[in-house]
Amino acid sequence: MNEKTALFQGVNPTKDNWLAAGSGIGGISYLLRVTRNFGRTEFYLYKYGGEEGLRAAFHELHSMKSQIENELGLPVIWDEMEGTNSYRMVIDGPGNIFDPDQWDAMIEHMVESIVALERVMPPFIEQTSIGRRSSR
Repeated sequence: MNEKTALFQGVNPTKDNWLAAGSGIGGISYLLRVTRNFGRTEFYLYKYGGEEGLRAAFHELHSMKSQIENELGLPVIWDEMEGTNSYRMVIDGPGNIFDPDQWDAMIEHMVESIVALERVMPPFIEQTSIGRRSSR
């Protein structure tokens, strides 16, 4: 993965089933998550401006859904994560962390997805209240 993106080069492994890397903008992270059922890539929004600020930023991105998904070339699940102060865009892929025979395909999909998110999302973020706030 380090040959394709520098996002996780400064991130140490943990015992959790996920790794997060900052985007350079407070409240936005890129996540890799694995379980028995999937290998998942997430574009995660949290804490920015409280609940209303987050909701507004997420809905601003969601209003550009077709453009974002077209540029990613991957299907995205838009998750408002009810009851939390978090929102995410999810790209699910195959995988079972407990089955080594699935690791190659799982890792390939996750790397491809995270590279696509890192490439595609910055211009869209700049068009949201989060992007306008960070450019001040």
